[in-house]
Order: sequence, then C-alpha cells, then structure tokens
Amino acid sequence: MLDAFRKKSSGGADKALDSLEKGLQMLNGRMFKQAMIQFEEAVKFNPEVLLPRLREEFDAVVGKENYDAGLSIGLILVKNFPKDYKLANQVGNCARRQKNFKQANNLYRHALKSNNSYTTAFYNLAASMGKVNKYDDDVRTAIEKFANQGGYLLPDYQLDPQTEVKIKAKVKAALEDRLLLKKQELSRAISKAELAQELVEQKGLLLELKKLNETPVEPSNETIYKGFLKEIELAEAQAEPSLKKMAGTRMNLVIYALSQLDAKMAMQQLKLMEQKGLEAEFQAMCKAIAVDLLGDWEAAAELFMGLLADDPNNRFYNINLGLLYKQHNNRLLAAKYQAIGAALLEKSDGIYRLSELIQIAHQAYDDGDSAKALKLYQLVCAEVEDSDSLMKLGELYLAQESLDEATQSFQRVLKSDPDHAGAKDKLKEVHDIFYDKADAFFRDNKYKASAGVFEKALAVLRAPETVRKTASVYQVLRQPLRAERLMAEYEVYKQGEKAIQEEKDRQSNILLGRAYLQKKHWSKAIEHFEIAFRMKLDKDVFMFLATIYKKLRKTEEMKDLLNRWNRMTEHEEKTKKFS
Repeated sequence: MLDAFRKKSSGGADKALDSLEKGLQMLNGRMFKQAMIQFEEAVKFNPEVLLPRLREEFDAVVGKENYDAGLSIGLILVKNFPKDYKLANQVGNCARRQKNFKQANNLYRHALKSNNSYTTAFYNLAASMGKVNKYDDDVRTAIEKFANQGGYLLPDYQLDPQTEVKIKAKVKAALEDRLLLKKQELSRAISKAELAQELVEQKGLLLELKKLNETPVEPSNETIYKGFLKEIELAEAQAEPSLKKMAGTRMNLVIYALSQLDAKMAMQQLKLMEQKGLEAEFQAMCKAIAVDLLGDWEAAAELFMGLLADDPNNRFYNINLGLLYKQHNNRLLAAKYQAIGAALLEKSDGIYRLSELIQIAHQAYDDGDSAKALKLYQLVCAEVEDSDSLMKLGELYLAQESLDEATQSFQRVLKSDPDHAGAKDKLKEVHDIFYDKADAFFRDNKYKASAGVFEKALAVLRAPETVRKTASVYQVLRQPLRAERLMAEYEVYKQGEKAIQEEKDRQSNILLGRAYLQKKHWSKAIEHFEIAFRMKLDKDVFMFLATIYKKLRKTEEMKDLLNRWNRMTEHEEKTKKFS
C-alpha cells in the first residue's frame, strides 16, 4: 500500500511515507515513543495523505487488540482531530487497557469537552477513575442497574435476618388481641343496651364496633420501635449477657430506623453502642448513613472514604457512597463508585457480604463442588487474608496439580501466621511432589528439566537434602558457580543441624545429670554434667558440678573446674569482642 501512495506523490509525500514506514516498523518492535515521533514527522510532511492512512492503521491495530500501538497512533490522531470526541474516547480506552489511567482520564475529559452530552465517555471516565475493567456500553449497563435505587442499601438484620418480620408479627398479634378484647367489650355493651332498650346508646355502640371491624390492624412505627426495644431489654437482662446479642439487638434497631429514614433514632442507638463498648458489623457504615440523613453529607462522604481505605472491595461501601453522591448531584463520583460496586457484585454473583461469600464457598467445598468453591475462594482471597479460605484454596489447587498457585496460597497463610502447622505440612507436600518429579527427570538423564523442577522445590522449601541434590544436578550440567553456591548453603544447613543436635545432646546430659544427682549417684551425675559443660559454657551446669565437688571434698577437681570456667569465660568474651 505504501508503494501505491508513492506512485501518486513526490517530494514531501515521499518523506512522509518514509517516516510512516519507519514508525510502523518501530511499532512492530514495540518502540512506541519513537514510533510517535516518526508519525508526527510524517503528518507534518503530508497531512492530507497521512492522516487517513493513520486512521486505517489505528482501526486495524485496535481490531487486533494491540492497544499499545493503538495508543501511539491514536494520540497523533487526537492531536490533529481535536473535535472528534468518539476518537478521543476510543484512544482513552486504549490507554486504560494499558493501565494508564491518568492518560485515559484526560482523553475521556477531552471527549466530554468537545461534547458534554456524550455519555459513553462520561461512563468510561467513571470506570477509569474506579479502575474498573469495563468499557462503553458495558459500563453504562452496569451503572444503570442502580438507576432506580432510591435509598441506601442496608445490611441484613443481625442474629436473625427475619427480625423485622417477627417483631412486626408479635406487635400485630398483640394489637389484634387488644382489638379483640375491645370488640368483645363492645358486643357485651351492645347486648346490655339492647336488653335495656337504650336504642340511642345501642346505635352508637354499633357504629363504634363497625368502625373497629373496618380498621386495618397495622403496627405504627412507635409500636414497632417498642418491639425492637423489648428485644434489647431481653438481651441485656440475661444472667450472663452476650455482647454479640446485645450489639446485634441494638444494631437491628439502627437498621430499622434507617429504613424509616429516622436518623435521630439511629444515631441515638449508635451513640449508646459506643458508650457501652458494643461493636457490630456495618456499625460504622450505618453511622455514615445517619450522618447524611441528618444533613451533613460531606462528613458522611468522609466516613465512607475512611471505610473504603480499610476495605476497598466492600460492595456495600462502594454502592452506598455512589448513592450518596447521586443524591447530592455529583454524577461523576456517583458513577465511579457504582461502577466499582457493580464490578464487585458481578464477581460475587450478586452477593454483598464477604462473610456470606465465605460461608457459601465453605459449603460448596464441603459438598464437593470444587469448581464453585475454587471460583468463590479466588474472589475471597483476592480481597482478604483469611487463613481458612487460603488453606482450602491451596488444597483445591493442589488437587488439580496447580502447584505454583497452591504454593502461593499456603505461603500467604504463613505470612500472617508463621506457626500455622497445616500450611507447613502442605508446603512440605508440594515440595515433595516437585522433588519426586525432579528426581525422575534426573534418573532419565533429563538434567536441565531436573534442575528447573528442583529449583521449584527449593522455592517452596529449602530442605538441605534438596539443596544438595540440586547442586549435584548443576555439577552434571557443568555449572560450577551455581553448584558451589548451593553446596555452601548445604554446609550451612549441615552446621545448623549439627548445632541443633549437639544442643539436644547437651540438654539430655543435663537432664540425666540432674536425675542422678537426685538419686545421689555422684559419679554418674558428674559424668553427665562434665559432658554438658565441655560442650558449652553454662553457669547452671558449673554450679551443679561445683556443688558436687564441694560436697565430696574433691579439691583438685574443684580447682580444675574453676580454671576451665575462667578460660572458657575469657574465650567467650574475646569471641564476642572480635565477632
């Protein structure tokens, strides 16, 4: 195609096409900045020919999902077609796919500056600000799910999700009982008036009864509040009150009050919880909602931002912050947080609470649904360091022989809990699988493959025998430097193991010496204490020997012991001084 252009052009056009050709070659070599310089030069020489050609190249590379190249060409095009808002949006997508969010944001804003009603760029800007991997109509669809969401998303009731239903049922039953008594009283009064032929009074009572029969029995907010307060009272009146139940019952009243937009009642209960030292899930979020309903939306936004700083993947926090901004007419920030929330919900199959997600994952694991459990644990472990979930995720990876992924899961457990025995055992299991594979390669004379797999085993666990074996493979491969380094490491491990064994032997001799001392078997006690003392300078062992020698009046032995103590002490001090 370039040759065809050359036949129709001369002079500047030739230079332009040369620069274009160089630029395209640089794109193939992933020299994107240098390619942009060539494209700029080409456009200067002959914009009429080159700009349409660059547009063709842009469409071609973007169609092949080569977004680095698309960005390099696209930036030149945007510079030359500043009013083309759709182009700016496309190039913004290229930048965002390369995780260059700042540049993407600028390009989307450029598109909106040219056409502020171009909603595709608006939604892309929101997604880019939230680092959400959705584009164009997909972003719009995700955000518009919340278009009809009127108020805040509130969490489930604590202790029992059916709390409100049950309290309303109790309150309604009590009202119906009182109403029934009232009707019975009226019926008796009507009968009495009828017998007394008091027709006027009877008529009035009949009207009152008719009115009662037509009145629906619906609990008022005041009576429902009393039902919640009764639950709180019962929880606190227990002989041994449960903090969880005390917090849960008060939190339930907070949630109900917020559902009725009664921020005053909600805040009153939240303050009481703080005073009593009670803590419950979503307590801080409910406080932020109450603060907004009381009229200080900026303070509420700050509270939400603080919560997100600690838990950025919380679905409730993101969506509710988006709703807060929506209610206060900040469309862009509303869209940003709604896009984040929508993306998180999509991953979790619409489940809001991480605790519920973990519970469902555990159930799938117990039921043997490995595919479902794996998907859910991957999501959970991407968001939180939960040892139990990480262990199960590692075991699922191990079962499907995804050894590298299994290793990462178990190592994450040890990072938060270095003494976790289960994680250590599983890493040993992974190490042994790698070791056996590497050893099999070695026996088949596949030394390079053997070395690679032994290195994987060492990445899991640096067992001394594995270090030695890996060194021997590198010796066969004639890589002496690597072999020497590994053998040096092996010697360090050997010395360490020797020191550990010597200390075990020393402690064993001390225990035996003390046992013989109690039985007054002096010669045996001396024998074991002397062995221990020769192994390491130890004041306690010295005192045991000194006591025995003094008791047995062994003057020469006592002098020798003191001399040895002085020499050993002096040697230790010199060693410390020069080490």
